[in-house]
Order: sequence, then C-alpha cells, then structure tokens
Amino acid sequence: MTRLHATFYSDTLRMDMHLNILVPQNCERTPEAIRQKRRPPYRVLYLLHGLSSNEDGWLRFTSLERYARDLDLVIVMPTTHRGFYMNTAKSYAYSDFISLELPAYIQNLLPVSSKREDTFIAGASMGGYGALKAAFTYPEQYGYVASLSGVTDLSARYQEGPDPKSPFEFDLLYGGQDPKGTDKDIYQLVDQAIEADIDLPKVFLTCGREDELLGQNHDFRDRYQDQLQLSFQEADGGHGWDYWDTHIQDVLDWLPTLSD
Repeated sequence: MTRLHATFYSDTLRMDMHLNILVPQNCERTPEAIRQKRRPPYRVLYLLHGLSSNEDGWLRFTSLERYARDLDLVIVMPTTHRGFYMNTAKSYAYSDFISLELPAYIQNLLPVSSKREDTFIAGASMGGYGALKAAFTYPEQYGYVASLSGVTDLSARYQEGPDPKSPFEFDLLYGGQDPKGTDKDIYQLVDQAIEADIDLPKVFLTCGREDELLGQNHDFRDRYQDQLQLSFQEADGGHGWDYWDTHIQDVLDWLPTLSD
C-alpha cells in the first residue's frame, strides 16, 4: 500500500487539517490474483479516532496497513481533535467537515468511488459515535457503518457531567443542553431515518465484555436489531487498542471488498 500524510486547508473549519490515507498499490508484493482484479475507482473507508487520539492513532497502535494491503480500499483517517465529530454553536462544524467537505476533497484527490454502496465509515469510542452520527445524518451517503466500542447514548455521557480534567469541553460540546432528542442524539437520528423509509446503512457493532460501554451497545442492539441490518459482536476485552487492533480485522472482513 501507499501511505500518504496530507495537510490541507479546510474552508469549513478555517484552518489547516491533517489526514493519513492508505491507498492500494499493485506491485511485486501483491498476489497476482489481486493485481488482476484491483483497479480504481476504489471503495473508501473513513476511519475515525477516539477522544484521546488523532489521525495517527490507527497507524500507531494497530496493524491496519497490513490488514488492508490486499483490499481495494482507500482508508482515510482524519481528526476532529476532541470534538466528537459534531457541529456545535461554541466550537467548530466538525460534522460538516467529516461528511461534506472531506469526501469532496478525497474524491477530487484520489480515484475513489462516489457510490453509496462503496462508501463506508467506522470508528472507535468517540469515533464510533462519530461514525454512527455521520451515517444516520446522511444515510444516502454511506452504505456501511461500523462502531468499535462506540458511545451510542450521548445523553448518558452528558448526565455524567464535566470531566474534571477538562471541564471547559462540556460547555463547548453541549452548550448547557442535554443532547437527547437533538441532532446529536444517535437514537433520534436512527429513528428519523427509519421513519423516512429510505435505504439505511448496514451496521456493525463490536464491544468488549469488560468495556463500560457494553451496556450502551446492548441497548442499541436490542432497540434496532429488528429494524436495521445490524451485526453485533462482543468478545473478551476492554476499552482500548488491544481490542480495536483485533476487531478492526472483523470490520474489514464484514465490509464488501475485493476479498469477497
């Protein structure tokens, strides 16, 4: 694969932003059968990081590049810092950046498909929330969404109150309003998408049995298992890179790629 690090100016955020990108490469290391079939335009996966990470996390702490080397998949790893991939009145329009500006930039930069069925989004922890939020805010754009140990109930997180180590973030993210029933509420977004009677993204959820977010993921599964094409997995493990390194492989296996 080719690994790219890009710095570009975001009109949405009005600042330079960083990306890591993995791009398929046919070379002597590529099995002949793959070389014969792998041609652009490529499918694309937007892969989001968690709260304490950035665009480097998936490359630093997993073997993602090795896992994806024979796939016809461009993997785009952006950052929104600690912004939960949402638009807020007191911070930045990170949701618009992730789902509107970034895909347009990538489609102009690289030979990727613009088809819904070839466009995927996934993430871990905060990134799992961000992936679900993007997929059900713009269900016409994403064919598949995967959440690894993701926050599925932002209202529950709001009820916990500010983090004493960074209390200012609480007001930046929520502006004093419980996100329940708003466009930051995953349940609200999924319910609206279901009511609209449109094609919905296929969903994959995985969470560790020792993860404090397992209950939230169970609640999401129980609520939507009969209304969405939802695959659910739980396995031994906690909330961290050991779990995500293992189970990003399951996500890649679940996605429709050349290996299928």
